[in-house]
Amino acid sequence: MSTSFHCHCPERRKPIETRNWGVSQRKCNFSAFSGYHYTPSDYSQVNCLSCLATGRTKAAFVDQLPDITLKDGNWQYVKPQPQRTNSPAPLKPLSLTDFLKGGAV
Repeated sequence: MSTSFHCHCPERRKPIETRNWGVSQRKCNFSAFSGYHYTPSDYSQVNCLSCLATGRTKAAFVDQLPDITLKDGNWQYVKPQPQRTNSPAPLKPLSLTDFLKGGAV
């Protein structure tokens, strides 16, 4: 495991899925060397939202961490987007009472 992420707060002793950590740059970087453009990389930037430690690592645990973004000066978790499908939503069963009340569309 290659790492330069040095969080030393109690979060480090918790199981990965319960840590207050997030990934701000997943397998990429935006360095001055590349003109601050997106550049693919083996490393990801990990941030501890408890002690504000930050670092880059290519450790496998990164795949288990959620994405985060900086908004209004604070790190916030990025909500996963629902998967889109081309199939219609399943029909909800309608009781006779609801049908008679005009519940059918």
